[in-house]
Parts: sequence; structure tokens; C-alpha cells
Amino acid sequence: MTREDILEKLEQIVQDEKFKLDAAFLCGAAAELPNQPLQRACEAYLAADKAGEPLEGPRAALTAQLEAALAKEPKFVIRGDLSDNRGDIRLVYENRDLL
Repeated sequence: MTREDILEKLEQIVQDEKFKLDAAFLCGAAAELPNQPLQRACEAYLAADKAGEPLEGPRAALTAQLEAALAKEPKFVIRGDLSDNRGDIRLVYENRDLL
């Protein structure tokens, strides 16, 4: 796993959370509701990285949101759920030392 792989996973998490928001709006929350704090933390980290800004603050906020997302168990699991990004979240959290 490389840093670039982790950054790609962060971008995918942002896209997945945006998809959940669209699904909730269009379908009445047919799947899991979006985790907007996690989405914002991913976006803030990616923006700071792209701008060459210090990453300590965004990294701490992102780590906290990843931990919160992993601590929250879904109420139900839908097999084949396209919006289930817990695997990506876990992968980024386990490799957070690359951030």
C-alpha cells in the first residue's frame, strides 16, 4: 500500500458519501445515510495535501472521523450494497501512518 493508494481511497470515500447523499435525496434513504463529517474531513485533508499546506490538523481530524465511522455499526447490512465503503474506511485507518 502506498500513499497514493491511500489518497485514491480518500477520494473514493468522498465519492461514496456524495452518492449516499444523492441516494438519500432521490430514494428516501434506501441505503445508509451519508457521513458528512467524514466526507468533509477527507476533502479537507485532500485539499491541504494538494495545496502543500501543513497536514497535522487535517490528519488529526480525519483520523478522528475514521475512528468514529469504524466505531459505528450499521443497523443492517445489505448484501451487495454499492454504497458500503466500510472496507475503504478500514483500509485508510489501518494505513494512516502513510498520511
